[in-house]
Amino acid sequence: MTGDGFSDCFTLSSAGLEAATGSCPLSRPARNTATGVSVTGMDAPEVIQVLDALDGAGVRHWVAGGWGVAALAGRQTRQHRDLDLAVDAGGLSSCLTALGQLGYAAETDWLPVRIELRAPGDRWVDVHPVAFDANGHGRQAGLNGEFFDYPPDAFARGTVAGRDVPCLSARQQRRFRTGYEHRPQDVHDLTQLDALPDHGENRE
Repeated sequence: MTGDGFSDCFTLSSAGLEAATGSCPLSRPARNTATGVSVTGMDAPEVIQVLDALDGAGVRHWVAGGWGVAALAGRQTRQHRDLDLAVDAGGLSSCLTALGQLGYAAETDWLPVRIELRAPGDRWVDVHPVAFDANGHGRQAGLNGEFFDYPPDAFARGTVAGRDVPCLSARQQRRFRTGYEHRPQDVHDLTQLDALPDHGENRE
């Protein structure tokens, strides 16, 4: 499962997204078996490769999670085990085909809520299908028949390694970091969001 906070063993609570912390056996990071040191699975070149593949397949997508915060900040400030993506549900099949051509295969399939894919080298992509109405308001299915909302202000633009990318807005990033006890990576990401001009609220 992911290690970036967007979808780690999440359940729905009255406050929105709630992430499990130390009790979830699936939320541990990748480790070097020789040293026991946690290692990153998704670096910037791999992120760009994935996004290029989705662009080539005509799939609408937005970088979320820790890489989404990095995109808003315009620089990488910590390691990321995975790449979280919000994807237009209408293009989910094309998305999975494009990722399959890069060597990604399903590891955790909770569709229609989310699907996590893994490729050799401990590369992880966590896909969150979002269905849109005619007014551009998105909804992602929850585990218990509920939904995560993606209003029109949920989307922005950022940069990863100098490449312009679609991403979740600072406002949406904050929404997904409520209702649970913050972990070190959450504190880090919220600090990065707070450091943005106007706290990132006016970035589109």
